[in-house]
Amino acid sequence: MGNRNTGKRKYTVDQMKQALEKAGTLSGAANALNCSRETVRKYCEEYPELDNAIEVARDKLLDMAENRLWKNVETGHPSSIFFTLKTLGKNRGFVERTETTGRDGRDIVPVLNISVKDV
Repeated sequence: MGNRNTGKRKYTVDQMKQALEKAGTLSGAANALNCSRETVRKYCEEYPELDNAIEVARDKLLDMAENRLWKNVETGHPSSIFFTLKTLGKNRGFVERTETTGRDGRDIVPVLNISVKDV
């Protein structure tokens, strides 16, 4: 990749890529480089390979979250266990669903037929 910037550019593509990979967002990269979010966005438009830098950062974040979730399940953290069962345990029957019918396909709430007589 190298520095393909003209003399007009303040940052190299590599500097922008590193900031994006570390921060994971346009705003985070802008803060790291002390520039505007708009500057980072323009670099991303001009150099399409920078889009992958955000993807790399998000993959790292996801890996970190999965590792933390794993540790939380191992230590008995209830909401982590619940989340894992709801998402990864679907094939074992751990699924939340909304009932749309009652027993044997009947209405959930019985229908009340009330007649009002003229007084």
